[in-house]
Amino acid sequence: MDIRTFVVLSAGQAGFHPSKRQPLPGAQKVWEGVRILWTSIIGHSAMREWIKDNETTRT
Repeated sequence: MDIRTFVVLSAGQAGFHPSKRQPLPGAQKVWEGVRILWTSIIGHSAMREWIKDNETTRT
């Protein structure tokens, strides 16, 4: 994935839809998308840790 694709996809998480007049998002939408992505990564990591902890206590 190149940087342009990452920028458009991450801004898409914040509600950006590319058009002919505005093919690239602004800085605010990019940072909102990155914040949403980062929150999802932290949540996923926390869930993996929780599952790992519960598997060891179950057996």
